[in-house]
Amino acid sequence: MERIGVRIDSNMLKIVEKELKERLMALEEKAYSLAGSQFNLGSPKQVGEVLFEKLKLPTVKKTKTGFSTD
Repeated sequence: MERIGVRIDSNMLKIVEKELKERLMALEEKAYSLAGSQFNLGSPKQVGEVLFEKLKLPTVKKTKTGFSTD
């Protein structure tokens, strides 16, 4: 594999990429809908605010910077 590489079906890869992007967008919209507003899904601080302050979900553990979102 290191010498000659690996064959990739680029057409199938494009199809899968499109499907995954659509699913991701739908999941993001659902998260925003449940939260009642948009927020940065890549920010543990903002996710924590939504989960524990807005939605009042139970916390599991606390870190130096706030409640853990792991």
